Amino acid sequence: MRFGLFIAILFLAGCATDYRHTEPKNNNEFRNISDIHELVGVYVNKGDPSGYLTGIIWEGYGGLKTNSGEVPHANVTFVEVSIIKNTLIAKAIKDNCSIIEKSYDIGRDIDVSGGVITLNMEAKLLNGRGMVLGPSFRNDTLGLDSDNHGKHKTSYYEAGLYIFVPVSSSDTDEVRYLRTSDNPTGYKDCTIR
Repeated sequence: MRFGLFIAILFLAGCATDYRHTEPKNNNEFRNISDIHELVGVYVNKGDPSGYLTGIIWEGYGGLKTNSGEVPHANVTFVEVSIIKNTLIAKAIKDNCSIIEKSYDIGRDIDVSGGVITLNMEAKLLNGRGMVLGPSFRNDTLGLDSDNHGKHKTSYYEAGLYIFVPVSSSDTDEVRYLRTSDNPTGYKDCTIR
């Protein structure tokens, strides 16, 4: 009887809500990009306040899988972005060498919409993060801030049940990647030794 009353009180108490937002000091909003060529340049790999640009581009937490083995994201100094014809090329730079590159076809893999680039959208219907059972949604946006530095924003939302308690949460992380040059510098390719 007491356990049933306890469960009833939990449901009547409503929903537990959690909201988290991280951002760099003196955070700037996205500026409107009208042409994808505005992204061309060299960016510091280590983000402010945290994270690595290589972790977004090469989608991984462990490190970069190169021809000569795995390289931790922390060992990559810069990311060089160039555009050749209709292809955006990102190169990871370590010790003044390009150690890996990734290409995106403009208009197919990426496109500018609303002044920013949406890298991916993912939705899960049954299992959010951790122990929450319910729908979750993630959106990653990449672009430039008003000071012309790289900017990444991840928004994550979920709602569902944690044990028997209805919960909802949202996380927003904004990261700045300092731009050191507006022009690619032609780092040599060090993938072949």
